[in-house]
Amino acid sequence: MWNWSLVADESFDILTSNLELWKPRKILEIGTFQGVSAAYLSHLCEHVLTVDIWQHPLRDMVFERGRGKGAISAILTNNQHDRDEYIIYMSGQVDLVILDGSHLYRDVEHDYALTCACKNLLFHDYGWESIGRKYEESWPDVTQFVNQLHDDCEFSSRYSIQSTDVFVAAPFAWVSR
Repeated sequence: MWNWSLVADESFDILTSNLELWKPRKILEIGTFQGVSAAYLSHLCEHVLTVDIWQHPLRDMVFERGRGKGAISAILTNNQHDRDEYIIYMSGQVDLVILDGSHLYRDVEHDYALTCACKNLLFHDYGWESIGRKYEESWPDVTQFVNQLHDDCEFSSRYSIQSTDVFVAAPFAWVSR
């Protein structure tokens, strides 16, 4: 069931092991799509809040069939402004924000700025090219944005950016600020 989302087979172990280390109780996911990631995350934390401006027709079924012990609150906003206000408010109420909405550079940068109240972030779709996915099947703007946080990025490495730690293991970049 998890093979078409944040928790695809190739990233399942990386995600699970890092979430077990961080032990977030409450997660905000930016970008719901079909809801598979939120359903999976509900197995690993107490509460998943997910926000989007569009509802996929399969989302409710996925939540019903895949939900873990944790609660899922799916917020559907009518416009970008309401979505942004929700993210700003909730980023101060959660232990981890997952950025997996629009993958365009300007949108990744925008969502990053909205989450300044949360110290732990996870970027999904980072560095797919490094693990064999074709460039046109990857999201290069996510990788470019995270790499611009530090010019000397190497895949599967750890580095510091002023008061920010980044750990990258494609397809994720974990940021702690």
